Amino acid sequence: MWNIEFASRQIHDHNHPMNIKIYLVSFLSFLGVTHGADLLYGIDFNTQGANGPLFNNKGSGLVTIQQTSTNYHSYNNTIGVPLDDGGYNHMYKQGNYSAGTFKIQDTVNGLGTKTETGFSLGLHLYYSATGADWTNALEFQIGSVIYQLQKTASNNLTLYSSIGGPVGGEHSLAYNTGEWFHLGMNVTEAKIEFFINGVSTLSLESASISGNLNGVSGANGLFSGYERRGNNLSVDNIVVYDAPLSSDQWKYLSANPMEADLVPEPATAALGLLGLSGLMLRRRRG
Repeated sequence: MWNIEFASRQIHDHNHPMNIKIYLVSFLSFLGVTHGADLLYGIDFNTQGANGPLFNNKGSGLVTIQQTSTNYHSYNNTIGVPLDDGGYNHMYKQGNYSAGTFKIQDTVNGLGTKTETGFSLGLHLYYSATGADWTNALEFQIGSVIYQLQKTASNNLTLYSSIGGPVGGEHSLAYNTGEWFHLGMNVTEAKIEFFINGVSTLSLESASISGNLNGVSGANGLFSGYERRGNNLSVDNIVVYDAPLSSDQWKYLSANPMEADLVPEPATAALGLLGLSGLMLRRRRG
């Protein structure tokens, strides 16, 4: 965050001096924009090998990122990675419960964010082939309800709830097989908005979307009651931010490495600052 203070200055208007002192406790709050979103949890898999160490968190969240199995995790770099940052992506193993994935879970204290204030989840996805199988891409837990982001047998993306099946039915979110794409989700009270490569694509509403974010994991990390993994799916750059993101911010994450504090573009903020400063001066002179 940028903290800025404008010094007192004398402005003479009709020979009557006025002292104006403007304090910017927060640059973004002065602009009337919500503060930059803080990265709570981030996994880019770049430091992991085929039998690599525990998952590393690039964010400030306090809950440890666990591995769901002591056996190896499946990593892949044959299809490349979505960003030019080297390393690996994470490929789920079909029909292999022993192959672990990542899991972040605390059902008592939560992960540090909730639907009341809003948060965001994002990741890169790669489907190497279509097929008549359901493939689990990501799981997250709000309160006691577990949600699974899945590719369906008809190659659509849907959100599956552990208490009521698909949320709002099956949805067609356009993506190209054989190419990396980015999926972002803004989660607020009773609502989830989806972004594909930064473009708002779909909004789902459900009363069950309410409470603390208590968990995030790869396939079958939170909900292991049904095998929904497939070798045709890889994921990368898992992020959890403590606030909903704008379309521009999702576009940024689709093409750039995750940042600890994701703020609006400096140029946009500077223009807003100049405009508001001029408005305040005109009001004082009037």
